[in-house]
Amino acid sequence: MATKETPKLLPDQNEFLELRPGLFRCTFVLTFGPVGLPIATFLIRGNPIPATDDKAHEWIMIDAGAPPHAAQILTAVERVLSHPQDTLKYLCITHAHMDHTGATLLLLERYPTCTVIAHPDERPFLCDGKGYNSCSGDRWVFNAMKFLTGAPAKMRVPVEKVVWVKEGEGWEYGWLVKVFETPGHTPGTCYMDTAIQSMDKIISLKDQVDTVFPAHNYNADGVTVQEMEALRATPSP
Repeated sequence: MATKETPKLLPDQNEFLELRPGLFRCTFVLTFGPVGLPIATFLIRGNPIPATDDKAHEWIMIDAGAPPHAAQILTAVERVLSHPQDTLKYLCITHAHMDHTGATLLLLERYPTCTVIAHPDERPFLCDGKGYNSCSGDRWVFNAMKFLTGAPAKMRVPVEKVVWVKEGEGWEYGWLVKVFETPGHTPGTCYMDTAIQSMDKIISLKDQVDTVFPAHNYNADGVTVQEMEALRATPSP
């Protein structure tokens, strides 16, 4: 008996799609019963590797998805890094929630020269096994959610594999991937206390940013800063 394939909710679902030259996105949907949460990861083509006639490159990855998708994420990465000398040079972690770090250890095993880039305030949760439920907050939503999502981390990234970067600090690919801090969602979130705070931060960077591709969004085309400004200006009901 033939079975119907589940239709894709996004064109990049379960595989990397080139959104712009050198920028790829892959989205997996984490399901909770009838509810699905899209979780995006990104690949950015870096410098060509010498002696390969520019056919192989260094690559930078942004976030590593959720644990249930770890093996599939690795497979999707390998399909893009198809040249034998392609290498994952950096894995940038925006923050250490499990839905952004799920494939980290698998990727570090597959690409042993890869270095993790993260904010130093995320070290307790990324490397030391500390849970976000140890954090204090002044909003009831944060205090409620931290007990659902803030259990001590089962994954511990070796600290020697991490380079800690704050906003304004340079790193090798700082010309291509800039770090902006929006703390609140977690202590070291890099580009959420609230969505409003993040929106204001992004709008303030409109001379440098034209489109945002949120990690949890069904909009395949992203959100322009102009759309964000219009939304921000809409009066609350």
